Amino acid sequence: MKSLFIIGVSGFVGSNFIKFYYSIYEIISYNKGALIKVNQDAVIHLAGKAHDLKNVSSSDEYYNVNTGLIK
Repeated sequence: MKSLFIIGVSGFVGSNFIKFYYSIYEIISYNKGALIKVNQDAVIHLAGKAHDLKNVSSSDEYYNVNTGLIK
């Protein structure tokens, strides 16, 4: 069985992704603060900032959080 390392399993997309694929793949999830050691066949990043209900974030903050890059 192929295995996947998934970041963001507790979010909306991640939780639905694992419900669908848990019988096909071995799913290893990231726990916040844990040491990362990836030995899986693929890494899937589903974590990120999706919306700001209080309207306090800038577009640069979304870009940095979701890509890990600085604009």
